[in-house]
Amino acid sequence: MKALKIEQTDNSPEVLMDLESNTYFLKGESRPEHVSDFYEPIMKWIEDWGGQLYYRTQKFGNSEDHTVRFHFEYFNSSSAKYIMDLLLKINEIDSSSENIRLKIEWAYDEMDEDIEEAGREFEDLTSMQFEFIPI
Repeated sequence: MKALKIEQTDNSPEVLMDLESNTYFLKGESRPEHVSDFYEPIMKWIEDWGGQLYYRTQKFGNSEDHTVRFHFEYFNSSSAKYIMDLLLKINEIDSSSENIRLKIEWAYDEMDEDIEEAGREFEDLTSMQFEFIPI
C-alpha cells in the first residue's frame, strides 16, 4: 500500500500515513482554504488502510497494532468536522476485528488547554480511549 505524504504549509498540517513503516500522523495547523480537498485523500487512504488491515487479519491471522498520532497546534471549525470523521473511521476500523487494535495519541502543547480539551471532546464521541501527550 502506497504511503500518503503531505507537506506542511502555513495553513495545513504535515501528514504521513505509511503502513510499511507503521507511521501515522497529522501535525501542525489545520485551516486549509478548501478543507474537503485537503481531508478527502486522507479519509480515502484510511478507508483503504482499514480494508488492508482487515484482509491481513483474515487471510494470515495477524494481529494488527497501530498508533495514529494527532498533534495540532490549531484547527478551525471546518477542520474539526473532518478530524472527527477521521477519528470515527479509525474507530470503525478498530471495532471491525478483535485482531485489529488501533490507538490514538493526542499530542498538544502542555500550555494549550483548548487543543487538549478538543481532544477530550473527540475522545468522548468515539468508543476509543486516547492517550494524551503534553509536549
